[in-house]
Amino acid sequence: MAVIGADKTDGKLPLTVNFSSVGSRTPEPSQSITYSWNFGDGSAASVDPNPSHTYTAAGVYTAVLTVTDSAGRQASASLKITAGNTSPTVTVNTPVEGGTFSFGDDIPYTVTVTETPQVSQPLPFSEGQTVVTPETDISTYEQGGALRIVRGTSLHVLVRGLNMMGLKPQGIIAVLQTIKTSGALQAELVVQ
Repeated sequence: MAVIGADKTDGKLPLTVNFSSVGSRTPEPSQSITYSWNFGDGSAASVDPNPSHTYTAAGVYTAVLTVTDSAGRQASASLKITAGNTSPTVTVNTPVEGGTFSFGDDIPYTVTVTETPQVSQPLPFSEGQTVVTPETDISTYEQGGALRIVRGTSLHVLVRGLNMMGLKPQGIIAVLQTIKTSGALQAELVVQ
């Protein structure tokens, strides 16, 4: 079984990532294991169990760890690395961390998502273009309304609840975008 980890998955250039294979193992404890890392950027592979790699060009890369046991069986795991851009910071301003509530309680809330702009500069005389990614700033808050925490909720129930709270479509879209930006929603948002 291959298990891949990293100390970071995004950041400014140059981006140095410390990879980990901790947890990788064979089904048979008596067998040995070898490691092969493909960092996804065309660089040489590494056989170190826990290598460090520096990405020097902006882009989204897929790092792949392949483990092979002494019987020749292989397993792989992958991890997406975004070099040249940093994930937005998601801040939940309320409810206060450590606060208590009971399921079904009304909880006033505010959420802020920010992202700083990133500039990618071409090398001198390369005829490339400077690229600036847009700054993202999503703020969601509710005055006079509340977020209702419900055990085991689904997206359908969440949208229905936001409708019941009186949020207009723009507000619901902002909440869903905030949830997606934070990484908690693994779906494509299509607004028609």
